[in-house]
Amino acid sequence: MKIEKDEVTHVARLARLEFTEAETEKFTAQLNNNSHIYGYVKPGGHHGVEPMTHAIAQKNAFVRIW
Repeated sequence: MKIEKDEVTHVARLARLEFTEAETEKFTAQLNNNSHIYGYVKPGGHHGVEPMTHAIAQKNAFVRIW
């Protein structure tokens, strides 16, 4: 999966960031160097994983337990 320069520009615009042409080239290269990580996230690779709303277990402070 290769990330194109126009995708970097698009995401930067959505984040309201302004990059020079050199910065855009640099970020595109850096993201493509790390693109092997993206291959680990595959659709349907979540079988057997319970759904959760938070990464850390949450407790309701307003529930009386006595």
